[in-house]
Amino acid sequence: MKDHVYPREALRERLAALGVARETHASRVLAGMLPVRSNGALPGGFDPDALAESLIYLLEREVVRAPCRLDALIDPEWGAHRCLFYRSSEDLLEFLAPFFRQGLLHDEYCLWLSADLEIVAALETVLAGVLDGRRAMEFGLPDAWYLDGADALRAGATLVANCKRKAQQAREAGYRGLRCAADIGQFNRRLWRGFAEYECIVDSALQGLNIKAVCAYPLLEYEPRKLGELRGCHQEAFAKGDAWWHRITATDAGEAAAVLMALQGGRQ
Repeated sequence: MKDHVYPREALRERLAALGVARETHASRVLAGMLPVRSNGALPGGFDPDALAESLIYLLEREVVRAPCRLDALIDPEWGAHRCLFYRSSEDLLEFLAPFFRQGLLHDEYCLWLSADLEIVAALETVLAGVLDGRRAMEFGLPDAWYLDGADALRAGATLVANCKRKAQQAREAGYRGLRCAADIGQFNRRLWRGFAEYECIVDSALQGLNIKAVCAYPLLEYEPRKLGELRGCHQEAFAKGDAWWHRITATDAGEAAAVLMALQGGRQ
């Protein structure tokens, strides 16, 4: 498939109306925009019109939004509660570094919860140039935040109250609000039911507050049903394809799970 091959004009007009810029309509680019993790391989047997029609179908049904570059995702509105599905630590760091850098530059108090010390060290290195006496970045462990002394999940109301208290403390210290993210997929599998309920509580509780929250989950670790449930517990979910980021907006759990399974690109 050659880069200069385009779908017919009528399809290009529909793509443009759906937010897919005309300069991205070359077949190879459109193939990369499909929410499928292909690892650089082009979909077999797809002609330019079929590529365009596949993307149009997903966009018109509001299963996904127009594929975007990372800079469209790193500045959510206040009250946002989003889900990031990542395949690798590289995907995770690719998102986190600009996400927190922008928060620091916007005078927001930043919090990252993770048990992965390599990611923590990498973030500290990448963000060193913007951290100073005023700009604050806090690192913590998910277990300490989410679990009680008996190693059980804290009550949803308690977790929400703690989050609100953290945001209020940030405001009282002169920050605009709390920007937080947590890598919580690796430790919550044995607590699945309670954690899914907690995510749904948070989704409604954060609206209208000066909090921006991203929950990170390893995409390859979950079966389709749980992928769909996680999408439903967040305002929006997104994951990286080959070169583009995909925002999964489907409210139907089956549709959301199908897109996320395609983005898994095969379990490794």
